[in-house]
Amino acid sequence: SPADERMSPMRKLLVAMFCFVVLGSMGCTPAGDQQAQTVEPPTTAPQQPADSGEQQSESVEPIDEQDVVRLLADANERWWHFASSRADAEQPDFHVGDIPYVYLDDDLDTREEFMAYMGQAYSPAYIESFMEMAEIVEREGRLAKPHMHTDNNGDYSRATAKLLEDHGTTKVFEHRLPCCEGSVEIYQVTVLYVEGQGWRVDQVVHQSQIPDESGSEG
Repeated sequence: SPADERMSPMRKLLVAMFCFVVLGSMGCTPAGDQQAQTVEPPTTAPQQPADSGEQQSESVEPIDEQDVVRLLADANERWWHFASSRADAEQPDFHVGDIPYVYLDDDLDTREEFMAYMGQAYSPAYIESFMEMAEIVEREGRLAKPHMHTDNNGDYSRATAKLLEDHGTTKVFEHRLPCCEGSVEIYQVTVLYVEGQGWRVDQVVHQSQIPDESGSEG
């Protein structure tokens, strides 16, 4: 319908923000339709040659489950730094259609700065797909994002990771993140070894939500 078409940019943005829940945005999954939304932005397949064998594996740094938890916590901090950039602006800087936009803070407002900062935790392909899905735009050399507020409710001090698949330069983990309202969000997280940089978050898929039986006390 025409109304659905008018809302599609904002719905796309909300889905993009929800994609990064494990990376720091909305620590809990909405109970309604949002939970059914796809939470995996398009990503490229791992770019390492499948037949490079032992030569490549010798140069790959090891990563264990605790390393993945620390990587995701760092990713959360970096995502939150982006999400809160200019969040307190009283007025948008401009509009794209009916969506208000604000320029990012000076440390993130160029593509080079944004890619360098976020690239400490995320793969280049994941960042590019997120920028497109979240409708980040560039005007006169400066990056801007839709002006909206979000929350950071994930409890990374109690987060866990469990190895599911090991493909050398790509590994898949189950990530459990306690968050608001006594729930635990379960994700499938793929990390990719980026040559010359190290392990980076490459894909996030929301699996389910369960009650938090452990609680946050004691």
